[in-house]
Amino acid sequence: MGDIHSIAVSHGEGKFVVSEPLARELFENGQVAFQYVDAEGRVTAEAPYNPNGSYYAIEGIVSRDGQILGKMGHTERYGENLFKNIAGEKVQDIFTNAVNYFRKQNNNYKIPTTMQQGEMLYEGKAKQVFDGRSGYDPDSLQGCGDGVQQDQKKATIENKGVLNNRISTTIFEYLNKQGIKTHYVKTPNDRDQLCRRVRIIPLEVIVRNVIAGSMAQRLGIEEGTKPSNVIFDICYKNDELGDPLINDHHAVALGVVTYDELKQIYAMTARINEVLKELFRQDEYQP
Repeated sequence: MGDIHSIAVSHGEGKFVVSEPLARELFENGQVAFQYVDAEGRVTAEAPYNPNGSYYAIEGIVSRDGQILGKMGHTERYGENLFKNIAGEKVQDIFTNAVNYFRKQNNNYKIPTTMQQGEMLYEGKAKQVFDGRSGYDPDSLQGCGDGVQQDQKKATIENKGVLNNRISTTIFEYLNKQGIKTHYVKTPNDRDQLCRRVRIIPLEVIVRNVIAGSMAQRLGIEEGTKPSNVIFDICYKNDELGDPLINDHHAVALGVVTYDELKQIYAMTARINEVLKELFRQDEYQP
């Protein structure tokens, strides 16, 4: 997410046409794979960046299960020594990625149960992320530890990492089955997950169906109160600043998203919220 490519087009007067309800469904399902953007990376309906005015600047979509991709640009038309006078990144490795995907479906492909950790890429409050490219096709390996941090006080809870790993595995696998793509690949043991390396938008969206935790403390509302609406909070993902709570205008001012992108983020978050509510209503997850 967030990569910009300069791709050859050769579709005459063709353009992607879609009704507003169907477009909303595609965005909510995470099925919009590519959009036309201008030189600043902003989604645009204007030529020459959106050559024929595709609706909602959509350049490519995927099927609900994520296995079929349709796009207007000709990714395959790039080769060495071509387009030397065209600026931008012209290599879009969707075909290489497809080959790698089907290789992993081969019955001979095995993910070892013992993880081969490379360089540590990140250490957070409850996990460490390692480079996994030396032993695996996907790009990174995430390890769950027993640490917790609350109000700058650190503590250790025995086997918390194992529990975190089980919970997040259940959630990721359920989201994937519902057609919501994540970075998750496999859970080979009690403490490790194999994940794809991604570029993230540095925002954390917190959905509150019930008021609890920091919101209850901040606003003096009794924990367990059910609001009449679903509450969406966003935090700026910055460890040095302590992931501060911000609003939409702050996020745009920081340059991390546009207002249109925020609409997409909230729509996707709302769908994930509904899917996870269905998961947690199941009897095996009830107290």
